[in-house]
Amino acid sequence: MNLDDDDDSVFERALRADLPTLAEQKRFLAIRQVRDKKAAELQIDATLIASRSTMVLLSQDWDKYKTDLMRWQRELLENPAEKVQ
Repeated sequence: MNLDDDDDSVFERALRADLPTLAEQKRFLAIRQVRDKKAAELQIDATLIASRSTMVLLSQDWDKYKTDLMRWQRELLENPAEKVQ
């Protein structure tokens, strides 16, 4: 199999497509900060509020994925991502 430069660039572009944008990274950090603070206050494991994969999805589209959370989880997180653009 002979891969030329065009094939490599297509492959590299495909890999980069899965990387979060800067805005998504900022929203993720905002969500994680709120989650960790609330978990510490409640003295519970932070992943009970939201796992990493859940936070990734929420940082991509809060409105779409917030329904995956239980009401108490949503109330604890209160969409901190909307404050970060």
